[in-house]
Amino acid sequence: MNFSEQLKQSGLKITPQRLAILGVIKKRGHATIDEIYEDVLAIYSSVSLATIYKNLLAMCEAGILKELKINLQKQRYELNESEHAHIVCLDCGKLEDVDFASEDTLAQQTLLGDRLPKGFAVSHICATFYGKCESCSKEER
Repeated sequence: MNFSEQLKQSGLKITPQRLAILGVIKKRGHATIDEIYEDVLAIYSSVSLATIYKNLLAMCEAGILKELKINLQKQRYELNESEHAHIVCLDCGKLEDVDFASEDTLAQQTLLGDRLPKGFAVSHICATFYGKCESCSKEER
């Protein structure tokens, strides 16, 4: 599904700024508001930071985007395309996706074990793992 269709199905007006924001996030994978603003400003020189904030909020509320709150980092935004976890390097701050399906009971068991209350049905998982990436680990050696 393309961005115009997603916006339309979500009841949001299709605007050049929204399409640009979605394009920036798709290109970057995970983007801070500053990165989004800088990239959209290069295309639309009159866009304001308030416009970016307002549109990010609307698209998050519509389920098109996800807001990521990573410890000790600025919040980032990503397209809401699939269920996945994140890994974050504590040294360099690199953020990557770790894919798994929402129906993946192995992932749920691995993350939750038998700690879920009886009768609780998992709808989605939001997990972030922290550690050191390969590059930062090599630098320590």
